[in-house]
Amino acid sequence: MLSAFLHAPTLSFLCSSSSSPQPQPKPRPCLSSMASSSLVRIAVVGDVHDDWDLEEDANALQFLKPDLVLFTGDFGNENLELVQDVAALNFPKAVILGNHDSWSTQQFSSKKKDRVQLQLECLGQEHVGYKRLDFPLLKLSIVGGRPFSCGGQQIFRKRLLSAR
Repeated sequence: MLSAFLHAPTLSFLCSSSSSPQPQPKPRPCLSSMASSSLVRIAVVGDVHDDWDLEEDANALQFLKPDLVLFTGDFGNENLELVQDVAALNFPKAVILGNHDSWSTQQFSSKKKDRVQLQLECLGQEHVGYKRLDFPLLKLSIVGGRPFSCGGQQIFRKRLLSAR
């Protein structure tokens, strides 16, 4: 059985190998008790492309009750305000910025803060580009790949990566 909760760009799947009806869900433990549980609920949000309503999408995430939210980038063409909203969400999260999050930046100056740098600063340690973020209470680590990626073997914005 595959159940999907879909709200705007927020998508979460709950999978089970059985095709029989599922029993009613048990009350979910709080994050502090997750260390003793083997069940971890992860919500994955990607390719928002400016289609994010802070109140509605935060409510959708509240409804899903994730233990962790993974944001896979492409919030918009360097949409700093949306990234600030995501950074302020009160969920454990890991974020990796996509190619549209560095879409317009052409000058890679270490002296001037561009919108890419402001997004990175806003996210702080929650940005996992080329690093690991541990969630000890979940017994889980998130390892980020290359940020600003547009797929394939070619590195998108190589100068941007080396300037960071």
